[in-house]
Amino acid sequence: MFTIDNYIGSIKTNLEKQSDMLVSNLKNIVAYNFSNDIDLLDFSAFIEPTRFELSITMFSMDKEANEVFNEGADTT
Repeated sequence: MFTIDNYIGSIKTNLEKQSDMLVSNLKNIVAYNFSNDIDLLDFSAFIEPTRFELSITMFSMDKEANEVFNEGADTT
């Protein structure tokens, strides 16, 4: 029987196998051109075992850890 514990274990195992590629992709994202108001990027992984979903969310923050959203036009 497939359980949530088995699912979470398989996610961890597969993430460990792909961690080098994941780190490389996250480093590429950090190199993108972001607003000057952004001082910190934070990546958080979320597992939703009841729907078999895994997501990685990026948060952009200023020095006081307030989330920053750039709603202006891209001038690059």
